[in-house]
Amino acid sequence: MLSLNLQEHLDNSQRYFFNKNKDLKVSYNNTNLNYNDVLQLLNASETFEATLPNGLKVVYRQTHSPLVKVQCIFDVGFRDDGNLPGLSHLTEHMAFRGTEDRTVQDIWSKFVFSGYGNAYTAYALTGFYCFTRKNDYSDIVKVMVDMFSNSILPNLETEKKIVAHELDLYIDNTQNRLFNTIFTNALGINLCDSSTQKQYLPKITPKDVKDHMEKYYVPSNAKLLIEGNAGNRESVFKTLDALTSKWGPIQTKSDDNSQKDPKVYVDALQKNLENLKTSDVALRAYPKVEYKPGLYKYAMNNETAHCALLFKGSPCNHENIQNYVKDNILLHLICQNYVEGNMTNTARHEQGLTYTGLRPFSETDVDFGLWGLYSHTDKKSVPELLKTMAKELGQVKSRINNKNVDEAISNTKYFVYDSELRNLGVSMDDFRLVADSITVKEMKSYFDSSIASKCTIAIAGGFEDAPLNNALYSEVNTILAHL
Repeated sequence: MLSLNLQEHLDNSQRYFFNKNKDLKVSYNNTNLNYNDVLQLLNASETFEATLPNGLKVVYRQTHSPLVKVQCIFDVGFRDDGNLPGLSHLTEHMAFRGTEDRTVQDIWSKFVFSGYGNAYTAYALTGFYCFTRKNDYSDIVKVMVDMFSNSILPNLETEKKIVAHELDLYIDNTQNRLFNTIFTNALGINLCDSSTQKQYLPKITPKDVKDHMEKYYVPSNAKLLIEGNAGNRESVFKTLDALTSKWGPIQTKSDDNSQKDPKVYVDALQKNLENLKTSDVALRAYPKVEYKPGLYKYAMNNETAHCALLFKGSPCNHENIQNYVKDNILLHLICQNYVEGNMTNTARHEQGLTYTGLRPFSETDVDFGLWGLYSHTDKKSVPELLKTMAKELGQVKSRINNKNVDEAISNTKYFVYDSELRNLGVSMDDFRLVADSITVKEMKSYFDSSIASKCTIAIAGGFEDAPLNNALYSEVNTILAHL
């Protein structure tokens, strides 16, 4: 009998452990629980939304966890840098440099010693987050509001050196080069890579950073996410309203109910399944991209090469939640092969191939509708690896049956992060509702339609260039056509 305190924070690896050990018995508060009881406790939550009078959108997901995650997301990223690539990234760093009332040490002491925190800049958003204890979450919110509204932006040149050092760690990273090759060529998207950012860093002035922060780090351009057991919704929203009331101007009232009522407007998202299934509203206003399949290469002086075999899954920009859910289910169908060792390991080993894993292809938070396999091998084995990866997709196709699709749906529902869904404008309940409605027939059709389109092959690292030609690209597509 395993004794477990389910009030502790449980991550996805532990959820996976329970998923794979369904006969496990758990003792909790002197009560014996089975697998379904454990899952129900792990996933028991309620989600509430509010729009505060200053325009700040708040999402509170109340769970059993005593750890509380505070995350503030701004709708700004590399896409908004204009003629100063890297401006969003540098501004994110400068937010920590100090305010009128707090030094950089004061700010980091809260982020580090009250829990664990950091920040990130992506193509379409910038996020600041911290995991902390229940009693300390309001202090983290207070510090964040001070950072965003009262920053004095000191020591810009010092921070530029820190950012430059950080960028140096990524410039010659093979995986980073592979992803940039994919997005630049297959999707025509400039991800503002590390070398470009470093080139423009010296040109960014304090005024540039100040203007960027004043334009984008405002409540009407932000979403505050609270996840954990921070208290009942009334007390949480009342606390957040008080802490953020002086941040930004009060917006002009509109016809939106959340603006008419001066009190906190609370509305738990409830949509029926048919509306979700027929909705064509984009999950988030990401830029429309045109998928351009092909063979793309980035040569580096390495002994190994990183390779990706990609397909257009849902329409780029995820035009509806149905396709977004199917992409996630398809990923888990692939991962079932990988985790359980059912892929063609023998063929890979006999050919001297190595295989590192599988993943969806997305840039931090922006999923443009690509899915595929990702691996690496030595420079001479790239052609054989790519052909082997294509053949392995036949294994995936053979697994699309009732048992495996049900398991993939279960994993999909419990592995997806609520914060990722919120970034896309979808509630966890909506996501799970749609996932339960997906059929085996739909997944087979979805898989076949993805494979039927031309694939994208991307390679970065050291490789022999001559064999990586149009003939190889055609051969891989022929293998896929006969799956």
